[in-house]
Amino acid sequence: MSLDYRHGTSVVRVPEGTINLQVIDQATVGIIGTAPAADAAKFPLNQPVGLTGDLTQIADLGATGTLLDSVNHMIMASGGSYLPKTAIVRVEEGADADATLANMVGAAGSLTGFHAFKAWSSELGFKPKTYMAPGFTGLRPGDAANPLIAAMSPWLETQRAMMLAACPSTTKEDAVTHRNDTGSMTVELIDPRVMVSDPDTGLPVVAPAEPFVMGLGVRIIRNGDSESKKPAGFWVSWSNAEIGGIVDVERPMSFDYSDRDTESHFLNENQINTIVREKGWRYWGGLTASSDGDWMFSNVVRTRHAIEEMVAKDFGPIVDAPMTAPTVVNALVSLDEKLKDFKQDGAIIDGRAFFDPAENSNGALRQGKLRVEFDAEETPPIHLLEFGSRRNKKYFDVLVEDIVRELSAA
Repeated sequence: MSLDYRHGTSVVRVPEGTINLQVIDQATVGIIGTAPAADAAKFPLNQPVGLTGDLTQIADLGATGTLLDSVNHMIMASGGSYLPKTAIVRVEEGADADATLANMVGAAGSLTGFHAFKAWSSELGFKPKTYMAPGFTGLRPGDAANPLIAAMSPWLETQRAMMLAACPSTTKEDAVTHRNDTGSMTVELIDPRVMVSDPDTGLPVVAPAEPFVMGLGVRIIRNGDSESKKPAGFWVSWSNAEIGGIVDVERPMSFDYSDRDTESHFLNENQINTIVREKGWRYWGGLTASSDGDWMFSNVVRTRHAIEEMVAKDFGPIVDAPMTAPTVVNALVSLDEKLKDFKQDGAIIDGRAFFDPAENSNGALRQGKLRVEFDAEETPPIHLLEFGSRRNKKYFDVLVEDIVRELSAA
């Protein structure tokens, strides 16, 4: 009897044509720091540990070191009760800050220091999108570039992730020297440090600004900020939104919306973000350290990262599928529709997916190499709002007409 003989009914499952494209969670955090009194079983050295919403986990970090304050300050700024998905890497506290910084740099071969984050897929189940090392990125050992920023920047570019980093918090000139050590669009520099209320004495004490900015960013991604006209979304700038939890900044920061002769303007001009007092304490800048002006806005970089990562991840299922025209068309349609969704949301000005025959030669296709193109233009923030101020003498003619009309009525 023939093997293809059938009697009765059969059902053939037909694959869906389009692909479901979803941006991965962008409100995820990676923190590297110290916690000498931590529960070593729950927070082993040089291993990523995920905090996934359970606030009771924080107590196991212990009361000393930098990690506990970093997490608490981030939570404070994000709304007071919300803990975003956070990857913690605990390193050994060195004899001094420079030695601790060296432990944070770690070694690639043994996956120590920040390299421990590379195990996120197997150890955490989520991917951190913004990293920080509060208290250490503002250091310049031996008057040289910060080694952690220098080491992490190239890796962050491969991860399509970003890093909040500090400046020395001494003078604006020192901040610019620090800024000139990097030209990476993955780095968002902040100066100066902030002041917070000490929980024991109630007096102001100095604290790194990064956790507070991170908490602000998480809040905007999840909920937006109605007061500063910001909708919820990963594509929205964090700048000009009020930061919760801080009481002052470490050094006076002059600010005026229209006066360029202020320290805040000087810092922004050099692509350094700051915190200003204007109806509360506000993050001011939203800038990366990129040497390419096209990538100067942090929200633009985050949007590009999110789109590229979505494409790389969600088109995985069609790898090794038959190379047919319907398969290619369905891929194009899926991406084109998602870009239209981004436009509708305000994440991009516009975008499209298309097929370029010139990029798909006969030889490449025969080798299984298919290339699909897309373009998109991210929505920048209104970084400068200019008003043209003019006089108009014709309005005196209107005044005369008003006087005549009033006299007639009288």
